Amino acid sequence: MYWPEPLSEVAQAFVRQHADLAVSDLVEVELFSALGRRVRGGDVAEESAKRITALFVTHLEDQRFDRLPVERAAYLTARAWLSSLQIVARTLDALHLAVAASHDLELATADAGMARTAAAMGMRVYHVKTILRN
Repeated sequence: MYWPEPLSEVAQAFVRQHADLAVSDLVEVELFSALGRRVRGGDVAEESAKRITALFVTHLEDQRFDRLPVERAAYLTARAWLSSLQIVARTLDALHLAVAASHDLELATADAGMARTAAAMGMRVYHVKTILRN
């Protein structure tokens, strides 16, 4: 666990049950962005953020996750979905979904909007809040 969240225990249980985890390079950037926001907002101490960053980088280097590049095809897929005007997704969510779809992966998320969009697109999705209720 990098930092405690309301659904951390559920997410940890999910991670323990799935050995073949993957993250896109976009996850790394988003994690650092979120940490910066939390440090600036006073929710996470700078020293804790540095520890979290170091741990995450170690996990990446130790290949705890398969790393998936965000290739040009993912941008084109996200653009096509968004330009249909039928898909409701934030820009970065559309990219995450496009990477997952291009590798035929199941998506795990605590984000209800992302889970709804993935499901509507026919993707396999584990919504952490749904897992919590089961």
